Amino acid sequence: MSACTLLSVLAGCKFEMPLSARSARIAQIEATKPDRRTLGMARLAFDEFGALDNHTITTNAMPYKVVVTAMVMERAAREGSPIGPIAPDSFFRRYGWIAPTSIDNWPGESPRLDKPLGMVSGEFRNSLPRVRLEVANIGCAACHAGMNYDAQGDPTGRAWLGAANTSRNFDSYLNDILSALRFVKDRPDEFLATIPRVFPSVHRDEMRTISKVVFPGIRDRLLEAQRTGEALLPFGNGGPGLTNGVAALKLQLAPKGALLEPSENGYVSIPDLHGRLLRSSYLADGIYTADASRRFEPRDESGLSGTSRARSASIIAFFLVPTAGILPTRSETQAERVEDVLEFVADYRPPRFPGSIDRERARRGAQTFAARCEGCHGRYAEDERGMRLVAFPNRIVPQDEMGTDPARWKAVSDASVRAIGRLPVAKKINAARTGGYVAPILAGAWMTAPYLHNGSVPTLWHLMRPEARPAKFMVGGHKLDYSRVGIAGEIAADGVMRYPAGYVPWSDPGVHDTSQPGKSNAGHEEEFTGLDDAQKDELAEYLKTL
Repeated sequence: MSACTLLSVLAGCKFEMPLSARSARIAQIEATKPDRRTLGMARLAFDEFGALDNHTITTNAMPYKVVVTAMVMERAAREGSPIGPIAPDSFFRRYGWIAPTSIDNWPGESPRLDKPLGMVSGEFRNSLPRVRLEVANIGCAACHAGMNYDAQGDPTGRAWLGAANTSRNFDSYLNDILSALRFVKDRPDEFLATIPRVFPSVHRDEMRTISKVVFPGIRDRLLEAQRTGEALLPFGNGGPGLTNGVAALKLQLAPKGALLEPSENGYVSIPDLHGRLLRSSYLADGIYTADASRRFEPRDESGLSGTSRARSASIIAFFLVPTAGILPTRSETQAERVEDVLEFVADYRPPRFPGSIDRERARRGAQTFAARCEGCHGRYAEDERGMRLVAFPNRIVPQDEMGTDPARWKAVSDASVRAIGRLPVAKKINAARTGGYVAPILAGAWMTAPYLHNGSVPTLWHLMRPEARPAKFMVGGHKLDYSRVGIAGEIAADGVMRYPAGYVPWSDPGVHDTSQPGKSNAGHEEEFTGLDDAQKDELAEYLKTL
């Protein structure tokens, strides 16, 4: 459940008539009538799931040409960069958006992109009064399409749909949008004159909509906040690879912030999508399930059915509330489209490890995994496509047993659970405060660093050696270290684990500081007690195969 909210910034973008838009790309793909698995893959990549309408333009969606032009202008003033048409692959890359040269697991020819993967867009259109406006929002692939890597651990520039994007930095993205809008608010003439320079094909009706409705509304909202001292970004997301879905959900359940705590730091990292249908509850703490009496029920492949998939679709559709800013009462309208996505997810595999694997060491590591890890992390079996999860215990690990940072499960307040219970969707899903975390599925572990639920440990080597875990490390746009399995880097003189000399990250990195609230790297320590270095390295070798 990702979290990217512009609620307090764009609240001025109000239209008197009902407006909605479809993702132009998904409409094109639907017209070709693909098989359901391909359609599900396309929905994951391009569908807006009802997130382009009157409500979302005041929450998470953005008037695309307005925001981008403002960012171009401020960047030009700050960095001396030219003003002209943007190249999305380079313009948005610094925030961890991926505009890949290809999607490696796409069936057939990879689709061409005019925006980064996971940025979905369409047009508001109305004839009387005349309205035309391109709007964009966060799509599933913003978080669930990851950078692929080569045999040396270097990013390839290609994406894998369903993998985790561990470089996405919502905080820098949102802060730069806010800064840019503040920069242009007192430059209306210059701003309006710049839009055609950045978007030469902009329609005159869209220019009229921007000049008469959108820009004045945003300007008034920014001036109001300036007078009152209001914080326009009410919570942070934690940095690259992290999200704060609970805070975003609370804001959607109570738009005036009544459910928000003084400090919201329930950060979580983004998972690979393999094996999701074997979950009996969802998210790091198992907050959501279809049946409260079976929240932590073990599952294997024999127990999957169309009924369980439909129930999962209702739960996952509810993720759209914090992710895309749709009305909490509207999530169920998207459940059928989410079922299409689950058709893809049911058969999804992460990319195979591209480096070399010592099969004998991995075999010994598999024995250690079966003895020590399988009871929480699930059982895997090998077929012609590699390893797949065949059984998952769905075990909740209480706080006092695991010892990991409690901020995420504590962020689920009793008041927010009650608010969810009052929604119509409560007939399909049950929410609860669980007091711990469900051990994660480990598919694709070799490419999903950093580790633990809050992304607080940079490599598996460090995870298995708690005393060596760095207090600070760089993350975002990183390369991978296949020896330690995780982010490549070494501890520098300032105590920060920094990237190798000469490596140029593909996105702007941040520093994960484990002393900050919600970012502790404690916990999951006793599990490695009694293992010597050889056994730990064998276990990591096995995890490369998943």
